[in-house]
Amino acid sequence: MEIVERLQLAAKTFANALGRKRSEEILRDSEARLNLAADSAEAGLWVLDWNARAFWVTDRTRAIFGYGPGEVITLERFEASVLPEDLEIVQQTIERSKHERDLLNVQFRILRGDGCVRWVDARGRPYFTASGEPERLMGVTVDITDRRRMEEASRASEARLSSGVDLAGLGFFEIVFGEGITYLDERARTLFGFPAGVDHGAPAVQFWEEHLHPDDRQDLLNARTQLRDEGADRISKEYRYLHPDLGLRWLHHLSRIDIRDACGKAVHLIGVIRDITESKRAEEELRQSYAEIERLKEIGCRRKATTSEPRLTRP
Repeated sequence: MEIVERLQLAAKTFANALGRKRSEEILRDSEARLNLAADSAEAGLWVLDWNARAFWVTDRTRAIFGYGPGEVITLERFEASVLPEDLEIVQQTIERSKHERDLLNVQFRILRGDGCVRWVDARGRPYFTASGEPERLMGVTVDITDRRRMEEASRASEARLSSGVDLAGLGFFEIVFGEGITYLDERARTLFGFPAGVDHGAPAVQFWEEHLHPDDRQDLLNARTQLRDEGADRISKEYRYLHPDLGLRWLHHLSRIDIRDACGKAVHLIGVIRDITESKRAEEELRQSYAEIERLKEIGCRRKATTSEPRLTRP
C-alpha cells in the first residue's frame, strides 16, 4: 500500500511538472506571438510596475526611445526622455490612469540620446490588485513622427491654399448630374445670390440658369452639355450674371469632370467661381481710353492736314 501511495505521489509530481512545463511553453508561445504582432505594427510593448516605479520594455520600445540594451528604465528615466513642453500632459494622463482607472491615450514628443526629437503615440490599460490598489500599467508605444510631419505639411499646404483662395475670391461648388448641386461653400453661395433653401439640388441649378444673362445663357448651356454628354473634361467661361441683389455681375466659371460612368457620361463635376466685375470694368474703361486716344489722334491729324493745305493768292 505504501508503495502504491509513493507511486501515486511520484506520478502526481511528474504530472504537475509536465503541466508547469506545458504552461511555460504556452506562455512563451503567447509572448512570441505578441512580440511578433507588435513588431509587425512597429509597436513597442511596455509594463510599468507601480511598486518598483520601473518599466519592463521590449527591444522595439528601447529602439523607439533610444535606450541602451541593458539600461534600467525607471519612471524618472522615462520622464527625462519626454520633451519638457509635453511632460505635464504626459504626467497628468498617467496619474488619471493610475487613480481614476482611465485608459491611457496620449501623443507627445521625446528627445532621444542622439538629440533627435520624435513624436510617439502611447496607449495603455491600468491593472489593480484585488483590494483595488494600482498594480501595473501595460501598454504599447508607436513612433508617429512621419505621420505628424505629413499632417503638419498638409495643414501648412491647406493654410496656403486657403490664403490663396481668399486672395483670389474663389467660391467652390460640386454637382452630381441628375441630383444638382451637392456642395456649395459660403463664397459661392454669395456670388450666385442663392436665397435660403435654394442653395442645393436641382432648384439651385435652375436658379442659376434663370439668372444667366440672356445673351450668354445658351453658350453656358451648350458648354454644360459638352461636359456632361460629349466627353469634354473642363470648361472655362466668362459670362454675365443677373445677381438678385447686386444686379449685373461678370463671373469667371471653371469646371472639371472628375467622375464618369462606364458609358462615358459625366457623373460628378467640381468647379470654382470668381467675380471679375471690377476687372471687366477696368478693361472697358481702358478700352474706352484707347478709343478716345485714337479719336483725338484722328482729329489732330485732320486739323494738321487742313492747316498744311496751300492757300490760293489773287494776282
